[in-house]
Amino acid sequence: MEMMRIERGSNRITVRFPYNPDHIAKIKTIRGYRWHPEEKYWSIPCSELEKLVSVI
Repeated sequence: MEMMRIERGSNRITVRFPYNPDHIAKIKTIRGYRWHPEEKYWSIPCSELEKLVSVI
């Protein structure tokens, strides 16, 4: 079973999960998403938390 890890920072939310095209497509629907290739995680603005909850 895949685990998704979500952490809230001061102004962005960090989202980590094993590669999953469905999860990636959902994250990309959130305004302000960003992929961090060196650390291999996604982040979104804290203001988009409700959208994140609605898509996962």
